Amino acid sequence: MKEQGHGVNFHSPNGLHARYIDSTLAFLLKETGFIMPRLSLETSNTALQKATGSKVYNEEFLAAASYLKEAGYRSGEYAAYIMAGLLNQEFRDIEQTMRFAHDAGARISLAEYSPIPGTRDWELIKDRLPSPDPLWHNNSIFPVLPLNGWNEIQKLKDMSVRMNKCFT
Repeated sequence: MKEQGHGVNFHSPNGLHARYIDSTLAFLLKETGFIMPRLSLETSNTALQKATGSKVYNEEFLAAASYLKEAGYRSGEYAAYIMAGLLNQEFRDIEQTMRFAHDAGARISLAEYSPIPGTRDWELIKDRLPSPDPLWHNNSIFPVLPLNGWNEIQKLKDMSVRMNKCFT
């Protein structure tokens, strides 16, 4: 795409794996027109990182953010996907992850976690649900959180809006 110079922009609506962003790839993303690369951070809590499969560690996320900056992305021109509602996740973990990503120059994109039927997490929460109907395991119901968690999630959403405004 770079060589042919089509003048198109690319978006990454799903998170890019931060572990694989190096200097060369970051420059290619910038040069080929990637707008607002989104990195999958999920959580900065190291215990949760390990419990959820060690997809990315904080050092890898920070390195990816650094490579993006080196390639010419300014703070606020890339984002971090952060999971809200992981099993055994505390609200303070989500807030700390948001601050961690923001301090690295990333916009915050909260993703409400909802286990998929048949997964390990689904097996752990399925007895809490009144029905196996998909309505009861999507983010409009958000079953993993206690009922009083709705207000906390809204506070985190509001916080992410305030954090992201500093980049505009």
